[in-house]
Amino acid sequence: MSHHLAVTPRFSSRWGDGMGFSVVAACGIIALSLTFLIASFYLTSLEIYYSFLNREAEIRSEITKYAWNVAISVDSVSLVSENEVEIRVTNQGSIGIPESEFKHLDIIVIYYSRDGGHQIVDYLIYNPLGGEATWRVDLVLTSGTPGETLNPICPCPAAGKGLWDPGETLVIRGTLTSLANTSTSVHAYVSSPWGIGGYK
Repeated sequence: MSHHLAVTPRFSSRWGDGMGFSVVAACGIIALSLTFLIASFYLTSLEIYYSFLNREAEIRSEITKYAWNVAISVDSVSLVSENEVEIRVTNQGSIGIPESEFKHLDIIVIYYSRDGGHQIVDYLIYNPLGGEATWRVDLVLTSGTPGETLNPICPCPAAGKGLWDPGETLVIRGTLTSLANTSTSVHAYVSSPWGIGGYK
């Protein structure tokens, strides 16, 4: 009588048992790395957020400080030619406005065109050299008298380092983008870098 032995085949992974453990370990390392990466990104985002909050508080403080101390009045607006306007603006506040901040002054001129008579709105940017759609300081009046001795605005030896002191009037010349009808009214809005302005 013959006996047959049943042999059960043994299956193993394609890479072997040891290799299977390595795959699991590698997955664990990747998961751990991703966790550290996410945590690092989260902490960096928090730092940026708190930095933004601190900067926002500083900006709000600066705006509040100047809002209480800055006052601008537009005394007169007139067309000196078909493409040039003169605006007289006085610093009625208690602090000076640095000449370096002039590039942040907003000047908007509203006038009527020579041809057609339709209304035009020009936004002028500061440029001491002049040019289309720009404005410059033509003269500074102190108590109504031309000239200044305190913190002079350019042209001066320290060009760009002057100060628009309280009580001083800037005689501004602006170059328009279109030819204006000189027989009609012209208006201007002048705003400080901190949003305080005047209109006439």
